[in-house]
Amino acid sequence: MSASPHRDIIFDMRCLQDEAYRTRGVGKVAETILIRAKEYLETAKPAEKWRFTGLIASDLPDLSPEHRIAVDAIRHSAPREPGPSATFVNLSPMTHDPLFVARLVNDPNVLSAAVCYDFIPLAEPERYLPGLAERLGYSLSMYWLACHRFFAPISEATASELGERLAIPPSEIVNMGAPLAPSFITQNTRTPQHSNAKMRRSVLVIGGGDERKNVECAIRAHAQSTLLRRKKIDLVITGNYPRYWRDDLLNKYIIHGGSPRLLTFAGHVDQNTLVKLYRHAYCVVCMSRAEGFSLPLIEAMACDTPVIASDIPAHRELIKLPNYLLPCNADAELCQLLEHLWQDKYATAEFVKTHQNVWPRFTAKNVAKRFWSALLEHMETADSAAPSATAINSPTVSRRHRPRIAFITPLPPVRSGVADYSAACLKELAKICDVTVYTNTPSPSPIEDVASIRPISVYAHLAPEYDRVVSVMGNSHFHLDIFQHLIRYGGACIQHDNRLLGFYGILLGKERAESVAANELQRPLQKGELDGWLAEESKLEATLLGELAAVSDPLFMHSINTAKIVQDRFNITPNILPFSIYRHWAETDFAPARRLQARERLGISQSEVAIVSFGFIHKSKAPMDCISALELLRSWGVPAKLYFVGEGDRLFRQYTQFSDQLGISNNVIFTNKYSSEASYRDYLLAADLGVQLRTHLLGGLSGALLDCIAVGLPTVANADLADSMESPSYVERVHDRPSPVLIANAWASLIERYNGGARPHGERKAFAATHNFTVYAHRLCEGLSLETRRFIAAA
Repeated sequence: MSASPHRDIIFDMRCLQDEAYRTRGVGKVAETILIRAKEYLETAKPAEKWRFTGLIASDLPDLSPEHRIAVDAIRHSAPREPGPSATFVNLSPMTHDPLFVARLVNDPNVLSAAVCYDFIPLAEPERYLPGLAERLGYSLSMYWLACHRFFAPISEATASELGERLAIPPSEIVNMGAPLAPSFITQNTRTPQHSNAKMRRSVLVIGGGDERKNVECAIRAHAQSTLLRRKKIDLVITGNYPRYWRDDLLNKYIIHGGSPRLLTFAGHVDQNTLVKLYRHAYCVVCMSRAEGFSLPLIEAMACDTPVIASDIPAHRELIKLPNYLLPCNADAELCQLLEHLWQDKYATAEFVKTHQNVWPRFTAKNVAKRFWSALLEHMETADSAAPSATAINSPTVSRRHRPRIAFITPLPPVRSGVADYSAACLKELAKICDVTVYTNTPSPSPIEDVASIRPISVYAHLAPEYDRVVSVMGNSHFHLDIFQHLIRYGGACIQHDNRLLGFYGILLGKERAESVAANELQRPLQKGELDGWLAEESKLEATLLGELAAVSDPLFMHSINTAKIVQDRFNITPNILPFSIYRHWAETDFAPARRLQARERLGISQSEVAIVSFGFIHKSKAPMDCISALELLRSWGVPAKLYFVGEGDRLFRQYTQFSDQLGISNNVIFTNKYSSEASYRDYLLAADLGVQLRTHLLGGLSGALLDCIAVGLPTVANADLADSMESPSYVERVHDRPSPVLIANAWASLIERYNGGARPHGERKAFAATHNFTVYAHRLCEGLSLETRRFIAAA
């Protein structure tokens, strides 16, 4: 075995989350393999250190505590680069989206093992695969199943089909069987059959809501028997059947001569009750048309109860007396055999004796031992065949080629600050990495040195050629496809916004938004609380970043304050990237003549104090308070005007009316449109002061404030916003719930400090030296554990 400090084993645990499988045969097999893994491996290889990781899906229920503690760590997506000699155990490859774990199955350095249950849908495709979508989905699962390197079917029948359908060689297959529940072993007293014969007065059928179980054959056979009716032998059928189905079965029973008093539908029963039903039955009937493995057969054998079963492959390998195997619809023969078993107790004794050594092979311990011993042999073979590694569990990806990154983001020309930011980032990142951009932006603007720009698809997450996948998230509809793929497949994420309230509340629905917020705040939301947040973001308490933080590996953020909240609420430590200046400025742009020219183009007189607020005008930016502060500032004799450069929200008319009421409408200018780049840059150069406020807090950021900082514009901002962005001293902090007086005082202070439009260029340059995309790109690669130093000279 490897000299690695630990051996990584990764489990796909989604079947243990899903209620449709967790309590059924699939879940029981998966549970046996998972829970007994350490017990076997630490005994078989005591010198090895084992590390277990469980993969779960965010859109499924939480794991039970018993299953969660069986692994050392939980992930919401497959790791892109698992440790050397890692092993992946796919506990249920045909029941959930195979692309979720495709990276692991596709990785030549990972030994992938698949637990195989059956191929029943192919036996009755008209029932299980009725439409094109179902057939295509099943074919996709079959394709990915075949890509595994080790197979553990639960029966010889399934093993045979693996060879026939997928051409899997026998050397890669081990028949492990399925586990018997512990209650059948602990309650097995091995009482001689003749001593409790009088207690056994029923025929038991283990059914379920699937026509494949074929309980109708037992219904007809029991109903036709005069002997069983005379002896008052009950027919007990377990499994959940809806009322209409039970009524239909009862009618069939009566039509064939049965007495309704003798037919009992037991429904779903717990394990202890099930054991009692077995031990009360003198015979168990299993006439299923298809099975991967038949647990009722070994359960009956463990309870010293004979079984009559359909003659199918899964039954033939367990029942050693051929006369107890019948065609699926042989109700007449079944009736005769039921009567024979009741009358001939020696036949019962013969069956019990013949099969007394069958069921012990399927204890949970023996099933787990067959699985793990065979897989351990394959792991040792894979180790001996693998080339020696130069580094063991190295956290850094170091290649001869430059790191290859798939970068998923909106791009210009869409009107999105995130798109502009990504474009600026990519120009620098592409100098040290090979970057392929995935975007849904129509006709995206080209980006220098980027390898290619493609439409968003799952390929970015699954393709083996990428060392890392980076998804860029914001709070708008531009990120919906990015979010859905990130939640499903994980990967690195650059999260721009401090909250996803609009994204969840509008795009994903209020029910999901309330659920995510409640999980974050660890309390149920009050009625109407979410609507209150949507109407007034200053009241917002939840970031709604929980789902995204859980799947991001790693999570990058620009806001120090939001990162602290994420750490406190989700126990996840984000990587901090410098919120970097993304508009290019030359030093000549800051010459006094350029400022005068910009003021002339905008019609700003040289005598006025021009105060500018940039971006979409929204009540969360406190426009009313800013207008009131202007009125106050002017009353102090300052010839100031306030410019709102950006489109207005639905309350826009209220802002204009308010300025009219204060008598300063000539001094409050609304552009009320999305500014051109040239006009936006002119306002940044022409302004004397800036103002950027955010009332929703939680560590929010502002691209507009960043632009003000980049040009050295003295600006008023609330403390949460300014501190989150590591703002320099020429950003005057005000209270997070500022009053007009505080805003006006802050403007007055800046006017006194920077008289005549002077700008702090020394401090501006110092900020730019640490908040630029050259620094950003290298910090991003460090956070992604990508080695780029050797490629800096070439760049």
